Amino acid sequence: MVQKSAMTSRERIIRALNFQPVDRVPVDMGGTYCSGAHVSVVAKVRQALGLDKPGTPVKVVEPYQMLGEVTVDLIEALGIDVINLPGRWNFFGLENKDWKKWKTFDGTDVLVAGKFNTKPEPSGEILQYPGGDHSVPASGRMPKGGFYFDAIIRQEPIDDANLDPADNLEEFGPLSDEDLKYYERLADELYKNTTLAIAMHLPGTAFGDIALVPAPFMKHPKGIRDIEEWYVSTITRRDYIKEVFSRQAEIAVKNLAMLYQAVGDITTDGLDRMLASTCHGDTSLIERMIEDATLDEYVRGAALGALVVTAAVSLAAPANDNFADRDDLGAATPVQVWGNNTGATAEPGEPGSGTSPAPARSTWWSWTATANSTVRITAIPGEPFWDLTLHAYTGSTLGNLAQTAVDGGGDYDPRVLEFPVNSGTTYHIQVDGNHAEEGEFLLQISQRPPPNDPFGGARPIDPGSLPVTVTANNTGATTQTDEPDPDGPGGASLWWSFTPTVSGYYEIDSNEAVWNSGRDEDGANLGYKIRHKEGYFPVPPHDTQQDLRTEMCLEMAKMGIDIETHHHEVATAGQAEIDMVFDTLVSMADKLCKYKYVVKMVARRHGLTATFMPKPLFQDNGSGMHTHQSLWKDGKPLFAGDKYAGLSDVALYYMGGILKHSRALAAFTNPTTNSYKRLVPGYEAPVNLAYSSRNRSASLRIPTYSQSPKAKRVEVRYPDPACNPYLAFSAMLMAGIDGVLNKIHPGDPLDKNIYDLPPEEAKKVPQVPGSLDAALDALEQDHAFLLKGDVFTEDVIRAYIDYKRKNEVDAIRLRPHPHEFMLYYDI
Repeated sequence: MVQKSAMTSRERIIRALNFQPVDRVPVDMGGTYCSGAHVSVVAKVRQALGLDKPGTPVKVVEPYQMLGEVTVDLIEALGIDVINLPGRWNFFGLENKDWKKWKTFDGTDVLVAGKFNTKPEPSGEILQYPGGDHSVPASGRMPKGGFYFDAIIRQEPIDDANLDPADNLEEFGPLSDEDLKYYERLADELYKNTTLAIAMHLPGTAFGDIALVPAPFMKHPKGIRDIEEWYVSTITRRDYIKEVFSRQAEIAVKNLAMLYQAVGDITTDGLDRMLASTCHGDTSLIERMIEDATLDEYVRGAALGALVVTAAVSLAAPANDNFADRDDLGAATPVQVWGNNTGATAEPGEPGSGTSPAPARSTWWSWTATANSTVRITAIPGEPFWDLTLHAYTGSTLGNLAQTAVDGGGDYDPRVLEFPVNSGTTYHIQVDGNHAEEGEFLLQISQRPPPNDPFGGARPIDPGSLPVTVTANNTGATTQTDEPDPDGPGGASLWWSFTPTVSGYYEIDSNEAVWNSGRDEDGANLGYKIRHKEGYFPVPPHDTQQDLRTEMCLEMAKMGIDIETHHHEVATAGQAEIDMVFDTLVSMADKLCKYKYVVKMVARRHGLTATFMPKPLFQDNGSGMHTHQSLWKDGKPLFAGDKYAGLSDVALYYMGGILKHSRALAAFTNPTTNSYKRLVPGYEAPVNLAYSSRNRSASLRIPTYSQSPKAKRVEVRYPDPACNPYLAFSAMLMAGIDGVLNKIHPGDPLDKNIYDLPPEEAKKVPQVPGSLDAALDALEQDHAFLLKGDVFTEDVIRAYIDYKRKNEVDAIRLRPHPHEFMLYYDI
């Protein structure tokens, strides 16, 4: 039963987009292609609500994804607030009219556009054609039993000498009068006949949209149409891609202007505000964008049309800015900006006022200190930015110069300022410089001094220096040069102060962390903080790191690392998972080292810090490194067979060796004292030395989602990313080979729920060591299997054990722990 409300859907959406209180959370389903639902789902929902009888067909408004039409009666029944302003054309170039019946693979009766002209293949798959024209190659394929179409890549051989950017513009062009009248008529009807918010997929504006690259709507696509080739071309054919984007953007902005004129005035409180929401509620940006938009000012890279067309503007300086409208950047850093705000009118205190000439390009903000402290400001060029200069001012004129940092000798050198600030004082930060094209840089502001810091200032620590080792030369530091590396931090940060024998503390923070649910974030905490153990795996806005992880994957791809998937993980505060495609042992160890480097450096690029500590957070899931293993000979998999879970005897014996030697292996696979804070029950950690195809608390799991012999493998789940991969991978392989050579059977699988086992039965299940000290003891007693073939040597193992005990086990054991004070101070 949908609860009635005095606030209309349109009012609710408008208030939400302007960050004003609403009576309930606004709901959307089908308002855009991104929020649509498959036609079979829509049909079932309609029948469940009694809106349709079984067999009543539902319109497919977008056949590419087979999205069903969400009509007003369904919207009212579900309490949805948004209605879609439907497009005239779909992704296969078919006009949405002259509807006819069709049936999906699951038997759902649907209505499709009249020119929806599929062709079944002998394999059972269905082909779709651009414009429904069978005289040209098919552009879409739905596999047998599938639910939507995949684009078919129709890439002609690329002749770089004759590659013309116009070839990637054929799908772009000015909207016709007929199109504009169509949208104007429908918008007027929806606005007058409903109180719903109106959403619209903006045709002819989605430049850079990767879904458009294969051009399933074009009969004879030219240019670069292979998605993988397109990604590669962003590196190898930068000038070409840049020119394509520039031309597409020019057309897109003109189309947006025409759409705004045709539809925006009619739906002043609907579509107008929906567009303005991408400008953080500033409707004037739409008018300014249309009035004098240029690529340099309003679009960057692969922006998706109007949905993010003003993303680079929201922190830029508007005309006639006298610093009064700048947001407090203390909680918003790091901020990525583009250095090209040349059109602003000079005011007192701004570039171009007073006696100083206006710089060729500049960006500036105001920022008010919230405490007496030391502030560090860093401008890091992302592209060569010649003569980049960083200034900080107090007061309202250029004469009150606090600090200036200039080119350090190289185009990519950071410009760094560090100076004391006073609470309540406003500081003006300006970056300017010259560049042949568009310059870009990352600006970081750090104002986070720890309380009672014996070193006397804010000192963010380079994540690459973790864990820090306290040595004698830290005790009498009097200057910043004696202190840990002060570079960084950003939205997530780590820092600490210490004296070797008296005090120590650490602090972890993240914009996603649940403990920041009540934090003042520029006066408006928007929520969506991830609670403990609830991070698997949400979509934005909970997940704020989708683009960050994608950037990491793209950087790894440049290094030859194939990525299988990435997503948010269980823990709060930004835990993530990025999976690499399998490879041979040494190659995978090499890739893991590159992987960790890329993750840390991309995080640092964005003013964030990444850690591979197995258990950085108390009472939340730790970070593991599930390691999939299989043996092959002469190109044939040796783990496939007819035994448990489709495994062979070789695979079973391999697991037997791993299980037998796991307590010793842990010294290499879980090599830190922190590792064993992860290996505890209750946090999905594999503590039980058993194997299973279903039980995730078992230390060895057999994936069974593929029956292919090539996919048969063993997943060892207890290793963590703190390990040295060369040592850990080699040790596990030697244990598995020992099992094969000696035919060590792993026993029966543990397919029961371990937590439901009677205590006497649970005690019989062996577990991983409870500490690094215990793992080193096990390695000391059980390492003969590692010495075969001189893969490991006795002196290497002895030196490893001695080092770990002296420098890590004893280092932690001998130091009082903060929680000991909690437990015992008042004893």
